[in-house]
Amino acid sequence: MAYVGSSSSWAGKRIDSLSASATLSEGDAGKVILINTSGITITLPPLSGSGAVSPGWSCKIIANVDIGGNTDVNANSAATQIWGHLHNSLGGDDGAGDMGVAADDGVRFAAASTQGDFVDLVTDGTSWFANGSFGVDAGMAFIDNS
Repeated sequence: MAYVGSSSSWAGKRIDSLSASATLSEGDAGKVILINTSGITITLPPLSGSGAVSPGWSCKIIANVDIGGNTDVNANSAATQIWGHLHNSLGGDDGAGDMGVAADDGVRFAAASTQGDFVDLVTDGTSWFANGSFGVDAGMAFIDNS
C-alpha cells in the first residue's frame, strides 16, 4: 500500500492507495483507501483470533479509477456477515441499490463501477456494516464468497 496523504491536520487520518490485493489490519483504522486498479481483492481484518480488530474499527474505500473488472472487499471469514445498504445515487434505469442479507460477506465494485463510487465500513466486533454509493446501474453489490 502506498501512502499518499497527510495526517498532520485532520485527526490522524491518512489516504492510502492500492494497486494490488491487500489485507487490512488494525493500523488501517480510520483510513481512506483508494482503489487504483481493477480485479483486486481487499480483505478486511479479522474480528476474532489473532490480529482481531476492536469494535469501532472503520475505513472508507473509494474507486479512484473506473473499475474494468470485479474488485471485491471481503470479510476475513465467510462466517462474518456484512450488513448495510448500497445506494444508486443517480437512480439510473431502475434506481435499484442493494441491501446486505444473510450470508453476504463481501462488497463488490463491479465492472460497471466508476471513479468516485465508495463504501464506508465499520464493525461492532461481530459483524461488518457497510454504507456505500455508486452512480451506474449494477455498479456495486453485496456478495456471498462462501
